[in-house]
Amino acid sequence: MLTRFSALCQAYEILSDPLMKRIYDKYGEYSLMNGVMRGTDKFGGYIYSGNPYKVFEAFFGSDNPFVEDPKPVEGELTELAKVEQEARAEDIVVTVECELFEFYNGAVKEINYQRKKMLAATEAFQRENQRLNITVLPGYSEKTTLTFSGMGDEAFGANKSDLIVKFIQVPLANYERKGNDLYFTHTLELVDALQCKPIAVSTLDNRKVFASPTECVTPQTELRIVGEGMPHAEEGDNVKDTQTQLMHHTTRPKGDLIVKFNITFPKRITTVNRETMLEALRANES
Repeated sequence: MLTRFSALCQAYEILSDPLMKRIYDKYGEYSLMNGVMRGTDKFGGYIYSGNPYKVFEAFFGSDNPFVEDPKPVEGELTELAKVEQEARAEDIVVTVECELFEFYNGAVKEINYQRKKMLAATEAFQRENQRLNITVLPGYSEKTTLTFSGMGDEAFGANKSDLIVKFIQVPLANYERKGNDLYFTHTLELVDALQCKPIAVSTLDNRKVFASPTECVTPQTELRIVGEGMPHAEEGDNVKDTQTQLMHHTTRPKGDLIVKFNITFPKRITTVNRETMLEALRANES
C-alpha cells in the first residue's frame, strides 16, 4: 500500500511542476530522471524525495490520517517534522582560514567540500565534489557563522542538510583583535620613548595614521585612535545570504585602534652615561 501511495505522490510531484511535466511530456521518463543536458529545456534530473507524507499533508493539513485535529500541539513537532528530523543528514561544517586584513577589508574565499548526492529514489548515494565562493564581509570574526540552506548532504525521505561555514583567524604580528577594537604593539627605542616622538602606524588597508604621545612613553602607555579599529559586523553572527549584503567597510562604524608600546633598551651603557642618566632621573623625582 505504501509503495502505491509513494508512486502516486511521485506522480503528483512531477505533474504539478510545470517544468518537470514539460520534460516528461517532451522527452519521456528517462530524460526526466537523468536530466536534459542541452537547449532551453536543460534540466538536472528528478529525484523523488521519498517522503509521501508531504503530499498527504498538503491535501489534508496533517501527515497523520488518524488524528481528528490536524493542528499540532504548540511547542511540539508534527509527525512529518519528526520523520524529516530523524532522516535528515547532519550539516556539513567547513572551516575557512582568514587573515586579519581579510576580516578588515572583506574578501572572497573559495571552499571545496564533498556532499552526498542521491542517485535515485532509494537510499543509494554518491559523493560529489563541490566548489563555492563565499563573501567575507568587513567585520567578520571567528564568531561569525554562515549558513547556506540546503547545500549539505541529501538523504532519502528528508530535506537536504545545510552547509555551515566557520572561520579561524591567522595570527598577525603586532596586531591583536578584541571585539571591534584593534591593538597594535609599536616597538621603539628608549631614546625615542623619552623624547615623545610622533609615531606612524600602518593600517590594515595600507594607510598611515599618526599619534603623538603627550608625555614620556612607558610599557603601560596606551594611545587610542578613535574610529580606526575593525568595521562593525552585520547584525547577528548567523548570516543567511552574504551575496546581497555586501557593503563597503567605509560605510560602517568602526572600533578604535589602541597603540601599545614595546620599548627596547640599549645593550650597553658606559659608566659615565649611566651615572648621568641616574642623576637626571633622581632630579626629575624631586
